[in-house]
Amino acid sequence: MAGIGFELRKIFKKQSFLNLVRAYGYSAILSVGAWIFAIFAIGITVWYIKYVQGYDVLANQYATSLTYLIAGTLILSGFFQHSFTRFVADQIYAKKSEYICPNLIAVILVSNITIGLIGYLLTYFFVPDQSFFYRLFMAASFNMLCIVWICNNLLSGLKYYNAIMLLFILSYCLSGFLAITFVNLGLSWLIFAFYISQFILVSGMIILLFKQYPTHQLIRWDYFSTKNTFISLVFTSFLANLAFWIDKILFWIFPSTRFAVIGNLFASPLYDAPMFLAILTVIPGLTVFLYRIETDFAYIYDLYFKDIRRGATLQEIRDRHNELVKTGRQCFYDVLRYQGLTVLFVILFAKPILHLLHLSPLYVYLLRIDIISIALLTIFMGLFNLLSYLDRLKELFILSVVFLVLNFLLTLISYYLGVFYYGYGFALALLITDLLALYFLNSAFDKLEYRTFMLA
Repeated sequence: MAGIGFELRKIFKKQSFLNLVRAYGYSAILSVGAWIFAIFAIGITVWYIKYVQGYDVLANQYATSLTYLIAGTLILSGFFQHSFTRFVADQIYAKKSEYICPNLIAVILVSNITIGLIGYLLTYFFVPDQSFFYRLFMAASFNMLCIVWICNNLLSGLKYYNAIMLLFILSYCLSGFLAITFVNLGLSWLIFAFYISQFILVSGMIILLFKQYPTHQLIRWDYFSTKNTFISLVFTSFLANLAFWIDKILFWIFPSTRFAVIGNLFASPLYDAPMFLAILTVIPGLTVFLYRIETDFAYIYDLYFKDIRRGATLQEIRDRHNELVKTGRQCFYDVLRYQGLTVLFVILFAKPILHLLHLSPLYVYLLRIDIISIALLTIFMGLFNLLSYLDRLKELFILSVVFLVLNFLLTLISYYLGVFYYGYGFALALLITDLLALYFLNSAFDKLEYRTFMLA
């Protein structure tokens, strides 16, 4: 639990405005720096291809190809992401860290065979008329990205934020450089450039894990034992990722909101562009959440169980429990406050922002509701993480199912109600899910002492 929290507490030890800025800046880089840099690098590459080189169609095809790769792999790799991270945590607690890397190899092998096969089949379904090399590199990138998300989730759980950030920077700088170099050779070479960058990213992650957790075995299958696999987590991660993407997928399917980019790959600029901008506003909320949960909540959570193990008095344990509850609620309030300020700022300046980015002012209404949706998503992510700390696996599964069903149904309703209601399905689904998550979290805090002593 100490990990990154120790570094942040060390920065903030000297009470000054500069150290406060440093601590929050460090949190921002570590919480969203990797994927923000990845989005930025891809965006710059697409901008260069479109506006400097003048390949408008090629830029759209490249961006759409990567969007489908990222969406598909995030959803399918969800079967392994959280469940394998939990397995690794259990091995570390049981002092069997030498089992981590051999089981990781087993997970990579199984995911390559299962998810990889799905990826190859999807390329033939979605882009049957494209060249063999385009389909080959799309399928290979699909494989690599699945491994990236599994390793990224694992390294995040192990608090290797610095390493993740540096590997992402190296990988996506290389991806952009190679794409710009190969732009005149066509789309297949652009996807090849992306594949090379992901291969290097995966290699760096695996090398880091083997260096940190050395072993004399190449492969083990402990993770796939029913006693070691948390089935609820397997489906929770998959359903949560699918729930986030389902509204986007529907707008790629709806005939009146889509247009064909390449083969059977569709895009929905009306829905995608405002959502892309809105997602970037998640930075303040996640920054504050990482700072608070790693410096305060994780620290007190650890002390709570240390008090129990050392035989503290009942009153001391209750005092620590009350402190933990107070800190958890403060994490939530801080995310709510900072993300609320971000929402207010973007809503007020939506039109100038769109004008600055040379986007149609017609996007302003959808951008405003998307900003609110992403604020609700940030709250959901915070509550989801707090429930994960408290090991409420059943509640996490229920939240994922509720979010998926509501987002699917409400997005369908919003579509048939008309363009004025686009985006409201996603927002309302998140609002209801957040309220349910708050109820679960409050119940989890109330029953923490009972679960600690009676269900151990």
